[in-house]
Amino acid sequence: MKFRFSIRFSVVVAAIALSAGTAGASELTVGDAYARDSGEGLVWTIGTKAIEITFDGRDSMFRLVSFVNKTCEPPLEYVEANTAAAPFALDSESAVSAADNAESQWALKTAAAQQVATGGCL
Repeated sequence: MKFRFSIRFSVVVAAIALSAGTAGASELTVGDAYARDSGEGLVWTIGTKAIEITFDGRDSMFRLVSFVNKTCEPPLEYVEANTAAAPFALDSESAVSAADNAESQWALKTAAAQQVATGGCL
């Protein structure tokens, strides 16, 4: 539960930082959570004392390029740089129209997840 809260909090911190429209490299911190950009606003690192994730928006792509578990010794990287990919995808065929779901503009009809690598502290 605490780990999930940390991730959610980090995403909120990143959203605030992204909406600030900063010029030049910047960092926003709240408690142990932080969000920092690379200066041009295309590479963002979001983290806490337990985890750190980096998103890269260069070359007209959005990729998760790093996910580090800092609770391990040494810290454990879950993402291989040469296989970095989008952290999630939305398929337009998986969404329904607003008329089908009056409470929101879209709703996910189907989803799939698969384990691509095992992890944890070694």
